[in-house]
Amino acid sequence: MSERPDAIAPHGGQLVNRIATPEQRQEFLDKADSLPRVKLDKRATSDLEMIAIGGFSPLTGFMEQADYQSVVDKMRLANGLPWSIPITLSVEEAVAAPL
Repeated sequence: MSERPDAIAPHGGQLVNRIATPEQRQEFLDKADSLPRVKLDKRATSDLEMIAIGGFSPLTGFMEQADYQSVVDKMRLANGLPWSIPITLSVEEAVAAPL
């Protein structure tokens, strides 16, 4: 979890790091060339950065339906961990359909 014994444990007990290593970078860039593009607004960009650096640990990406519905209904992730705000990627239906 942490190399510092006095550090506060991350929410859910697992610190997520989604930042590519230098070795992964080119592989991800090559793969990205064949993927659909989604333009992010400032909020989505901020949420993506928080996911990448572990600020939204234990989330490893934007919420899927089960977590979203559980957070809206119970203020908890689907696994029961307390969570009060849905972290979603909003896109227009025409953009989302082929994804």
